[in-house]
Amino acid sequence: STWGEFSKNFVNTKKYTLFTIWPRVILKNFLRVGNLFFLVIAILQLTQPDLSPYYMWITIFPLGFFVLMSLLIEYLVDRARKQADFQINHQEAMAGPPEGDFHKCSWKDLSVGNLSLIHISEPTRQAEISYAVFCLKKK
Repeated sequence: STWGEFSKNFVNTKKYTLFTIWPRVILKNFLRVGNLFFLVIAILQLTQPDLSPYYMWITIFPLGFFVLMSLLIEYLVDRARKQADFQINHQEAMAGPPEGDFHKCSWKDLSVGNLSLIHISEPTRQAEISYAVFCLKKK
């Protein structure tokens, strides 16, 4: 490429992969003092059942439930981010070199030096401007 190496026009806002969601969400949960307190109490009840008048699993179930719920919520939010990224990356654009010769491509395939032709579809501006041209420039 005559423009050198530049990052792609690819949007990726998701936080987790299948392997990183478990440790990150669990760490995030146990950085909260309340959850850490209940974890310590649950460990004490499981290792030394004589310390508590309650059944030893009574602390671990609510704690596990809330950790699993936060894991599920983080997963669903991250999946929604991934789907939104996919929609943005696969939007259709008309792009080409500065000399012309526009062709259809995805937003993620735009690169530095390409001109992008974007149709302005708002009814109030349609009478004034029918197309806008944007250029990705080098920094």
